[in-house]
Order: sequence, then structure tokens, then C-alpha cells
Amino acid sequence: MLNKRGRLNPHSVSIAVLILLCVLIPSAHAEEGRIPIFEPVVLTSGGKYIVTRDISSSFNIIQVNGTGTEVVEIDLNGFTLTLGPEPTGTAIQVQNVKTFVLRNGSVVCADPFHYGIDVQTTSADGGAVIEDVKVRGGLFGIWLHTAANIALRRNFITESNIGALIQGSVGGNGVQGTIEDNVLRDTTTGINFNGVSFNTNGLVIRSNNLLDVGTGVFADKARRLIVADNDIGATNMGIHVLSTRTCTIANNRISGDPSGSSEGIDLGDVHGCVVTDNVADNHGSDGIVLLGSTGNLIVGNIVHDNAGAGIRITNGSERNTVERNVATYNGAFGIHFTATGSDTHYGRNSTQGNSGPSCAVAAGAVCVTPPDLCDEGSGNVSFGDNLAPGPC
Repeated sequence: MLNKRGRLNPHSVSIAVLILLCVLIPSAHAEEGRIPIFEPVVLTSGGKYIVTRDISSSFNIIQVNGTGTEVVEIDLNGFTLTLGPEPTGTAIQVQNVKTFVLRNGSVVCADPFHYGIDVQTTSADGGAVIEDVKVRGGLFGIWLHTAANIALRRNFITESNIGALIQGSVGGNGVQGTIEDNVLRDTTTGINFNGVSFNTNGLVIRSNNLLDVGTGVFADKARRLIVADNDIGATNMGIHVLSTRTCTIANNRISGDPSGSSEGIDLGDVHGCVVTDNVADNHGSDGIVLLGSTGNLIVGNIVHDNAGAGIRITNGSERNTVERNVATYNGAFGIHFTATGSDTHYGRNSTQGNSGPSCAVAAGAVCVTPPDLCDEGSGNVSFGDNLAPGPC
């Protein structure tokens, strides 16, 4: 390293330092034990993987085939997987692993029939975590099926037919986990949960932003479901829940399309649920509607400027409680208990400025103030403290 004058050669020193650093400080990928992905690949082993470049393909880009015991983690590392333009294929397809984790990158589907991310985990104890991923296009942005434990966090999904589809399976302890802080735009359905035999066990859909969607949140056959703190702008239904036992729908802000037939919250065959502190406005139909549903509590909601009723209880709904709601400037009654609903208890509701058709007031009805409040059902009981607009 000495030059002719007996001094250190700076170039030699630099090279020596670089060699020493390479020996002492191994690469981050090697240190973390992550396996690089730089082209379309089929994975058959568990482990940690990292994408090292943008990848495009006309068919599956990353395919994981497990045996039911693998744990697979993939870091997209800020890169983009682009699928297309052929009308088949899935950007990321995962089959039969125990746990799958995906983070930090983008998926683009060039064809409306593509699947963005399709994950199937083992039903009894499998888990799936997807966070900080952007998905654009495709029939499904994210599709999780048979996972028992899920987490979808901080994802951005746009231009998919269904943004996030979660499907349960027969057996196991049911689907549990959180879908939170996601942004969904321009989808036919934003978040869709389709259960089997009421197999959720505390799924929480919280703090999501869903705008320009057909239906914001759809859930079928759920137990202990929580839908809370979401901001929804929908042209069809804001929150649509079917065949569900025990749920909480709370503190959602739901705006509709007044030119269509949209509804804010639609509950069909739902029992033992609490609908509270929601705002539903500017829908082409009702703000909140119960159909064939029993034993629910509708409390503290604000429903205004809907073309239909603010709140409607109908189609065989019975033994529900409607309390402390505010219904103003709706087009077809503020609160409407139809002739096909019965045994509703209601009190401390405030209604004013509503309009509507004629009301066939039920015999013995105490609160007779249409169009603000229309009681056509049988066996309904007023607490006597509604402001509709006068006390009744």
C-alpha cells in the first residue's frame, strides 16, 4: 500500500476498506435470510421472500403451492407486479399454506377478469395478513378464503369488481380479525364477507374509506360482526347485512346517490344487532331499513335528506327497539313502522320536516303524526316521549 515515497496509497486504502466492509457487513438480504424474487415463480417452500424488481407476466406472477403447514412472507419491496393483458391469471396465487403475509408494493391487473391476490389458507388455524399494498383492476382485488385469522390494513384498492372478498368455510372456529384503514375506490362492492354457517367470530371492519362504490360493506351469515367508523359513499347500499346473529354497526358516515335506489343500512334476517350513532343521508331510498329482522336496537342515529324513509321497519320485523334517533327532511316519512312489522318499542325519537304518502294508522296507535312518524304496524308501543314533532 506504500507508494514510491513510502507513503500510503489512498487508492489502495479505499479498496482495502471496501473489502473489509464486505467481509464484516453482509448484505441485508443475506442477513435477514430473505430469498429474492425477480421473475415469475412457483414457490413450494415456506420462508421469507423479497421482490427485487418490477415483474410483468401474462399469467400467474407469484404462485405458492403449500401442503398446509408452510409460513410464507413476501415483501414486495415497493415494486409492482403487472398482470396482463390475457383474460386469465392471478398476480399472486397462494394455495394451502398455514400463514401468508404480504406487504409493501403494488399489483396491477390489465384485464377485468384477472384476480389480484388470491389466498387460500388451511381452514382450522390458517392466517393471512396483507398490508400496505395497492391493487388496481381485476375481478377481485383481494380474495381470502378459508382463513381463520385475517388482517387487511392500509391497502388501497381501486377499479376492481369486488375490492376485498372474504369467504369462510365449514368447520373451524370461524373467521376473526380486522379489516381496517383501507381505501377502496370505484368498485362494485368494496368489502364483501360471505360466511358459511355463521362462521365469523368477531370480524371487525373499521375505519375504512369507501367512495364511489356500488355497495360499501356486504356481510352474509356472520356472528359477532363489528362494522364501525367507516366513511362510505355508495350508489347502491352503504352497509348491507344478511342472515346475521349479533352485530354492531356503529359510528359510520354513509352518503348515497339521491338519483338512484340506494339505501344507507339494510338489514335482512338479522337478529340481536345494535345499530347506533350512524349518519345516513342523501340516499335514493331509505336511510335505515329492517326486513324480517327481530330483537335489534336502533339507537342514536341521524337520518336525513333520504328520498325514502329515514328509518323503516318492515317485512315481518318484530320486537325491535327504535330509540333516540333523529329523522329530518326525508321523502317518505321520518320513521315508518309498516303494516308488515309488529311489536316495536320506540321512544325519544325526534322527527321533523319529513314528507310522505298517506299513512294507514294502525288501530290503537299512540303516535299519529304522519308524515314525520307513521305507525301502521300492530302491537307497537310508544314510550310517549317522541318529538314527532310534538310529544307522543
